[in-house]
Amino acid sequence: MSVLQFINKETTIHRLSPLTKVFMLLSLFAISLYSYNLAVLMVIVVSVLTLWAIARIPLRNLKMAGAVLVGMMVLFVFFNGFFYYFGETPLFTLYKWTFTVEGLFFGFAMTAKVAAVILSIPILTMTTPVSKFMAALAKLKLPYKFIFAFGTAMRFVPLVQETYTAIQDAQKLRAHNLDEMNIINRIRHGFIPIVIPLFLSLLRKTQDMDIAIESRAFGAPIKRTYLESIQLQSVDILFITATLLFCSSLIVTSKILGLEAGLAGINELIY
Repeated sequence: MSVLQFINKETTIHRLSPLTKVFMLLSLFAISLYSYNLAVLMVIVVSVLTLWAIARIPLRNLKMAGAVLVGMMVLFVFFNGFFYYFGETPLFTLYKWTFTVEGLFFGFAMTAKVAAVILSIPILTMTTPVSKFMAALAKLKLPYKFIFAFGTAMRFVPLVQETYTAIQDAQKLRAHNLDEMNIINRIRHGFIPIVIPLFLSLLRKTQDMDIAIESRAFGAPIKRTYLESIQLQSVDILFITATLLFCSSLIVTSKILGLEAGLAGINELIY
């Protein structure tokens, strides 16, 4: 299941206005980009996972995101451990390169940053119908062509995944199974019988959509109306207030601990 695909459930997060969820995500993004403090970043990750639990987002999406994050963590820790510019405390030496404690912490911090951003996205996309999300963007006075392109992209990502899976299953019935091929055979001729039908199928769908939007006077200079009504309720005000307090406390905590506490100056913390 794609992280951009809406899941219809009856939860508090689902009932929130899309504007509230956009505000929450932008606030979490800003704090994640602002601070390099590992403790603060881990608090953000735990908070995001708590919202996952409240929204009852399937854990299989967490597994997919977790696999990506583990791979990124290995890269971040490896490269920063050996090449972090402010590394001072050696942990071990490999040939002539020194792996530092500061680089290790910085690699973990960068992983936590990416995790906070990636794991925040499904809180909006998997709990908000595309129609409501587009109406919310219109409420922000964004250009309609941008809103339409963004909404179409959100619809197309799950469609591409579903079409790819359907074509792959169809090719398996014809004895073309990617799972039984090694990497070389996959690159040489494994993906061609899947990618070409996928491309032609998506091209046909885009042509049908082009005819559909033109028949509905897309781009006509008229005032548009929306079926979805976007209004802030009392629960939205509560979540916005809680987000402001939460982010303010994280900013204060980052100031107290230092934006790089546990990263630069690790010697002072240890000794």
